Amino acid sequence: MDAEDEATGHMIEEEEIYVNGGEDGDESKRHRPIISGEQLDIEAYAALYTGRTKISRLLFIAEKCGNASMQLDALRMAYDEIKKGENTQLFREVVAKIDGRLGPNYGPDNAWADAVDRRAELRKEKLENELNAYRTNLIKESIRMGYNDFGDFYFAHGQLGDAFKNYVRTRDYCTTSKHIVHMCLNAILVSIEMGQFTHVTSYVSKAEQSQDALDSITIAKLRCTAGLALLEGKKYKLAARKFLETGPDLGNSYTEVIAPQDVATYGGLCALASFDRAELKSKVIDNINFRNFLELVPEIRELINDFYTSHYASCLEYLGNLKANLFLDIHLHDHVETLYEQIRNKALIQYTHPFVSVDLHMMANAFNTSVSSLEKELEALITNNQIQARIDSHNKILYARHADQRNATFQRVLQTGCEFDREFLETGPDLGNSYTEVIAPQDVATYGGLCALASFDRAELKSKVIDNINFRNFLELVPEIRELINDFYTSHYASCLEYLGNLKANLLLDIHLHDHVETLYEQIRNKALIQYTHPFVSVDLHMMANAFNTSVSSLEKELEALITNNQIQARIDSHNKILYARHADQRNTTFQRVLQTGCEFDREVRSMLLRANLIKHEFNLKASRKH
Repeated sequence: MDAEDEATGHMIEEEEIYVNGGEDGDESKRHRPIISGEQLDIEAYAALYTGRTKISRLLFIAEKCGNASMQLDALRMAYDEIKKGENTQLFREVVAKIDGRLGPNYGPDNAWADAVDRRAELRKEKLENELNAYRTNLIKESIRMGYNDFGDFYFAHGQLGDAFKNYVRTRDYCTTSKHIVHMCLNAILVSIEMGQFTHVTSYVSKAEQSQDALDSITIAKLRCTAGLALLEGKKYKLAARKFLETGPDLGNSYTEVIAPQDVATYGGLCALASFDRAELKSKVIDNINFRNFLELVPEIRELINDFYTSHYASCLEYLGNLKANLFLDIHLHDHVETLYEQIRNKALIQYTHPFVSVDLHMMANAFNTSVSSLEKELEALITNNQIQARIDSHNKILYARHADQRNATFQRVLQTGCEFDREFLETGPDLGNSYTEVIAPQDVATYGGLCALASFDRAELKSKVIDNINFRNFLELVPEIRELINDFYTSHYASCLEYLGNLKANLLLDIHLHDHVETLYEQIRNKALIQYTHPFVSVDLHMMANAFNTSVSSLEKELEALITNNQIQARIDSHNKILYARHADQRNTTFQRVLQTGCEFDREVRSMLLRANLIKHEFNLKASRKH
């Protein structure tokens, strides 16, 4: 579920920002695709925008491009645009950056700056007088308009902190939903210019609450600004969804913030980096609304199609051609490397997925790289468990590693065991002999104890079984189960396994348990082996075999299976009969913990919703009895 971060619109410090300018009359340039492999066409690029963002982007290009000619072109256009506005402070900064390199026509214009400053003082004094009069008369609408005019004034002069304060103050004087939306859009605009994207998220959320005042264009504006905030927060999948939800009605109505070409570029790249193949098809390629944006940037459209159709060399070539220009984008530049890495990794994973084996020479050719470089990339992906395969480095072949069906079955049984066990451990001692038409209290001890041993970690075994006062009453009825649990917890594995061996024949005669005995015993023994090796850097297999009352050769086979299934992080020195611990890959360990937590959370929520739905509809489900 997409959840946008809540944030409050706190007052922020005054910051200098770039000024707005007049409209550019050349509408035809606005429809030209300007992102390509060639040097950025600055004039066409600048024509996509109006206001402060136009100057912001030109100055960003001048700072980052590293090309003297391009830098001077950007500064020249920024100079011309600034003189259409009123920000004299920024004008002086740009003049200093030009430093006379564009000739006398682009030098200090003190007469213009002084005239603008004088007009600004007069304008400010007039606005103050008007606002004071409105306050005296207590006319809410006039006061709102007065603060709004002040916000516009400070915004035009680059005093964004003051502009934000005045826009936000109109909130107390808004009388309609439309006024609230207008206030939110002003706050969003200033926040984007200041780089305060938490405020953007906050005011987008506030505006969306006024549904009755939202038309299709306003909704499109809110979607793409929410996308910008999520992009800034590196939440690429959520950002992609917001850009993909932006309606085609946006058009050129929001060029003071974003161009429709940006929606295509930001949304397309974020989707490539984060969506799976099915999502890419349904939410991007088959998305009629987003297709209108993609038509404005053919390169992005083609590389998405190439990726989906597995033409990776062509896709990556498009990306390579676009890279230099994307680094000049004021919002995207910090994310280019990360997005490119994720897209390339996804391409590598998707390429290998259908094959049992892959010739690395052919794969390197498909990705337009060397075999050695490809091998390093695949090695990293395999290490991070993103590709289930192994590399034959000598013959340059990648072999897929088939899913271990035994381990998959183990995991499913383990999950079922956890759920089954939780139900038993929640059984109260009042059960007694009151339900003997279904189950005896001894069964609760036996079923619950064995399932817990098979599925609980050491901490859970202590807290939920051994220290469980209610369950202890059941365990007293079956001393063998009580003792083998205590032996397991205290690492007396030989004694624990001996108890299990003695119980096995009788457990196979239990109507409910008989199908699960072998699986439970295997899981308990494996857990014992894992728990035994955990504290050690090295283990003598002779001593370990003695502790488990087995032969060294049999023990070696058991350990080999556990190591293969990544249940023990170790390697066996078969010659000297020593098990050496292998240091855990912290990154992979963290990933596995997060994955496990997510699965548990999902399972609990599903169970809760199911129970609630059953209770709501007064529905009782009785399982059929086995005969």
